Amino acid sequence: MNENNNKKTAKQHVEDVYSKLVESKACLREALNSAEQHRNKEQIENNLASVNDAINSVNNTLNNYQD
Repeated sequence: MNENNNKKTAKQHVEDVYSKLVESKACLREALNSAEQHRNKEQIENNLASVNDAINSVNNTLNNYQD
């Protein structure tokens, strides 16, 4: 039996990252909705923008992934 049968492929790891980023985006939106102070909202919005950039980057990697 090949030892790699139970291990994830590189693409599967990237897919995991994509899923976690999407979950993070949802959590940040919830945080944004519940934040009361303007400065906190600004910081959360900045984080949300960074996560969106990361989602786009990882999505691009998946779309161009060569099996």
